[in-house]
This record gives sequence, C-alpha cells and structure tokens, in this order.
Amino acid sequence: HKRNFVQHMRRREELGGIRCPRQKKKKDSNSSVFKKVATKRAVPKKEDLECDVCQRKFIKVANVKRHRRYHFCPKGDPEIIDKLLNEPEIHKCDVCGVKLFSRVALQNHKSKHTGSTKPFQCEFCKKFFCNYSMLYNHERSHTGETPFLCRHCDRGFASRLKLEVHEMEHTNEKPHKCEICHKTFKARKYLTTHTRIHKDAASIRPHQCTQCTRGFMTEGNLKQHVELIHKSGQQGGVIEF
Repeated sequence: HKRNFVQHMRRREELGGIRCPRQKKKKDSNSSVFKKVATKRAVPKKEDLECDVCQRKFIKVANVKRHRRYHFCPKGDPEIIDKLLNEPEIHKCDVCGVKLFSRVALQNHKSKHTGSTKPFQCEFCKKFFCNYSMLYNHERSHTGETPFLCRHCDRGFASRLKLEVHEMEHTNEKPHKCEICHKTFKARKYLTTHTRIHKDAASIRPHQCTQCTRGFMTEGNLKQHVELIHKSGQQGGVIEF
C-alpha cells in the first residue's frame, strides 16, 4: 500500500539513507567481481620492470623478459637485434588505432583486419607462423638461443623436442616403432620419413628437384642435391640418397 511505502521511505531517511534492512542484497555483478579480483593482483616490483642489462624500464614484466633475451643472441643479426632491443613497448595499429603492449600482440590483432591464418612474422627472415609459440621457437634458429640444457652433458638446444631426441643418445632409447617392419627410431619425424618406403612408389620420393628429374625422400636430401650438383656446377654422376 501507498501508506506503507511512505512510512518505509521515512524510516529510511531517519536511518540516513542507508540500505533498507528488508531490501535483499544484490549479488556482485561480473564487473564488480572483476574489480575485486583486479585489486587483489600482486603489483610487480620496481626491479621486475627494469632490464638488469641496460636498465631500460618497462610497463609490463612480460615485455622485460622478451626484451632481455635479445641481449643474449650470439647468432643474431646485430642490426635486427639492435632494432628489437630498442623497439617501443606500446605498438599502435595503423588500421583502427588500438594500442597494444607488444609487437606480437599487434601482429595477432592485425589478423582480425586481414583474416590471415598466419599472423606471426619472424623479424629475421619474414616467414609467417600460425601461433606465437611456433614463432618463438623459430626465432631461436636466428638468435642462437639454447635454453633447453641436457641433463647428461653441457649441450643446449633451441627446442624441447631437440633436447629429448639428444638425451636419447645417452640412454639409447628409441620409443617410436614402425608397425610394418618394427624398426625403432628416436624421434617421430624419423619414423614418418621411414614409413614412406612402405607406401606406394609415387610417394616414396615426394621432394622433386625443379632443375632435373631427381626425386628425394626428404627435403634435406633435396637441398644437399641442389648444393652439390646444380649450384656447384658439377656435371658428373648423380649422387644417390
């Protein structure tokens, strides 16, 4: 009733405008929950936002880590390394103007405008990749980084897969087995190459030389053939692989 409502409002004024005891407390919305979580996040320390090599300061810890690794690239092109060390932390999209905190994030964002399925580009050779992990692993081939260390010797490797294959040399382990001839291999890629000999003749040598009629089982053998026969200018017999 109206009279009850008026009395209710007067009572609320007497209480200083606070929430009515009868009013049900609303559940936190998604935005309020997000704000509470955000306030509980640990604030990064000042030293975590500064490169310990060149003392350059950053806004995000991830950018410090990404920047720092370029200081230790023995095989990287000095000009490109210098460019990466001094690239701005904030990158702006030239299409919509949005600002992002890394070059890789910008590449991923631009794929929304272009529709590209391989938005991540290597700064060294300009090759494109589907995701950041593939790009990150690939760039190590240019920079010379070997963060994965063998437990049995002092050798380092650019990827975890290469490390696992190497460590099998110490243990003599060959977990990948051919289902046809039962021959075993250290890595799946070697097994994949091997299984081609069991398939039909058309697929035995899928890598064809564009300068002659030779075919090869692996891309590596094809490259070796081109280097030895065509680029060196040899006209002698054909080397079998």
